[in-house]
Amino acid sequence: MRFRSAMDVIDQGVCLLDRASMRLIDANETVCRMSGYSRNELFAVDLADFGIGSSEYLATIFDALISGGPTYTQTAELRRNDGSPLAAMIDWRALKVVDTWIIVGVISAGSKQDR
Repeated sequence: MRFRSAMDVIDQGVCLLDRASMRLIDANETVCRMSGYSRNELFAVDLADFGIGSSEYLATIFDALISGGPTYTQTAELRRNDGSPLAAMIDWRALKVVDTWIIVGVISAGSKQDR
């Protein structure tokens, strides 16, 4: 409970994706605020609907991470629930949990130029 609370107050969005299904399996409250979706609504949204790329494009990135790439930084214009854009940087990493690959996305609002 303390860890969840701490994750929910940081300024960066953190999301976990299941590589096999390409579905979101968890997200902190910051992702909800950034996207305008509730946590439960996020679980039903297709990743391509967020503006981060097609499933095929993301699978290529994720598989490269699984093959040993340390991290991949993506600049994206995310689409919020209301259709408005959000410039963002996403740092992707792969994490093996038992027999499952989890993809961790850390989302910062703003582009590289804003930093």
